[in-house]
Amino acid sequence: MPRTCRLTLITTMSPLRSHSEYAGYFGLRRAAHAALLFLLCVGAAHSASVQVVPVRVEISAQRTAGELRIINSGDKPVSMQVDPREWSQNVDGVDQLAPTEELLAVPPLFTIPPGRDQIVRLGLLGQPSPTHEKTFRLLVTELAPASGEREASAVRIRLQLSIPVFVAPSESEAIPELVVEDTRIGADGVIVTLRNTGNTHVKLKQLSVAASGGDMPDDGRSGKGRYLLPGTSAEIFVPGQLTGALRSVRIETEDGWSREHAVAPDK
Repeated sequence: MPRTCRLTLITTMSPLRSHSEYAGYFGLRRAAHAALLFLLCVGAAHSASVQVVPVRVEISAQRTAGELRIINSGDKPVSMQVDPREWSQNVDGVDQLAPTEELLAVPPLFTIPPGRDQIVRLGLLGQPSPTHEKTFRLLVTELAPASGEREASAVRIRLQLSIPVFVAPSESEAIPELVVEDTRIGADGVIVTLRNTGNTHVKLKQLSVAASGGDMPDDGRSGKGRYLLPGTSAEIFVPGQLTGALRSVRIETEDGWSREHAVAPDK
């Protein structure tokens, strides 16, 4: 069955100090996402004329190779670059990408004629970790056309996608586990600090909170699409007016894992 995917914005910013700042930040993100709705897709990451499938790659000790198929459905040639990066997150859950020699993409540079496609072979050169998942990203970038091919009056949006690659542990079962480390309550919402204590990534589908006076209205977007890699933490803002004392935090991930965490009465 085709996967539904969306182009997301990856932003780096200074820590926010108040709930109002969080609300403003997430409001801007929602506005930016709305402006990019034309880039949403089903089964493939895409721009106006380029599709990339699959939208994520999974590798294991038994299957150390993979591939991407990049399709040019436009009427002009497109030049592309595929650049593997090691993917980690800092203590605040912010993505960090670094050059790597553990994952190889061949060919790394190519031009696709109109109506044709290109297969990019992926190979794991390093060894999987025995106990923890390894994570990479493939930066798939559409290169600028030669100066003689540019149309002076045209506005051209160039594609750049970041495709996740997950390498399963070789000797342990991959088990997701999220715990609630902290909750902070403000007038405009609740900030929930989550920590991934498992040995594999999780991708959030929904985060909601319940209170003694009734559940906070669920906007369906709190934490949606957020990755937490093994051993990392992240603060998720849940907007809304809390009625009564905070009672529990409910977590659901895109792979079907779910849990409800009780919150201490003093919270």
